[in-house]
Amino acid sequence: VDADSGTTHWHVFAIPLVSSHTAASLDGFCGGGCLLSAIKTQLGVFADARSGRLEKQKALLYLVHFAGDIHQPLHCAMDDSPVPLRKRFGNTKTVLWKGKPRQLHQFWDRMLLTGAEARKTDVHTLARELELDLAGRDTSSWLAGDFLREAALESFQLAREIIYPDFERSRGKISAKDHKAMSNLVKERLERAGVRLAAWLETALGGIK
Repeated sequence: VDADSGTTHWHVFAIPLVSSHTAASLDGFCGGGCLLSAIKTQLGVFADARSGRLEKQKALLYLVHFAGDIHQPLHCAMDDSPVPLRKRFGNTKTVLWKGKPRQLHQFWDRMLLTGAEARKTDVHTLARELELDLAGRDTSSWLAGDFLREAALESFQLAREIIYPDFERSRGKISAKDHKAMSNLVKERLERAGVRLAAWLETALGGIK
């Protein structure tokens, strides 16, 4: 779903870090299209009985991907770096982990759960771990109100209140303690993404628009 360069802006929500925001104020940062509107569009395609099978399959692939994007804090917080928009999401900030430099955004996208590249991660083991952690938990608060906007707002707040301040505090050097705290946060974001994605699809399959 990343092959089309014209969809780059679908993967981010350019909420500026310079001030605090509410769920109700987020639409003002969507402009000509963003992660929030992309999810709504693909949910519409997936739910539409007139959509063909291939259209629905592609929409589903997008939705799975976007569920991860909107729960990854750095996809929903635009920093003030003097670079093109697509790079203003932690892509110009460098962290050091085990002596190796990485982009802050890349680190949160791919490397926090295992310290390795995403392609080396055992996704089945991770999925089972998250599933077991969710068993029996009350996740109803994650689905309250407009939880699509809430997901974006949560991500923005995590970036503004935790990730960027920690980056400045540590000067980009990731300690083992930092890594563990970040990994735990990533797991929780993945759990929320999974629960919310299931709710989106259940609603769409139920024909509720």
